[in-house]
Amino acid sequence: METVEQLPETLWIENELYRLHTAPLAVWLRQNGPIAFEQRSDACQRGYVGRWEIREGALWLIDLHGWCDGKRVRHTDLFNISGDVRAAWYSGQLVFEPAQDTLKEGTKALLQRVSVQDGMLMANRPGPI
Repeated sequence: METVEQLPETLWIENELYRLHTAPLAVWLRQNGPIAFEQRSDACQRGYVGRWEIREGALWLIDLHGWCDGKRVRHTDLFNISGDVRAAWYSGQLVFEPAQDTLKEGTKALLQRVSVQDGMLMANRPGPI
């Protein structure tokens, strides 16, 4: 069986785009009951794509695209608010790398990580893995 590369979630840090290898929303989804996102592509088995940002010393969910029961679902629907959501539910390591289209030719992407506790960064700058 052939493995299909998964569509990554994205992470913005200081106006730079990264591919996120961690799924911070999965913790919230486990805590708040099963939400059956529709898998509309083999390249997105989790059924949604989140867009995240690190700013003000915190991790923020700034957008989400998914489908549930034939209806489009955004982060504002899940959290019943307008605007960005601070990821206070998330504690752990965020693992990410520069987006491929932001790399200079001949440059290899290096994985980086940062620790988060209750949605707050535990260090100012990400470190390499």
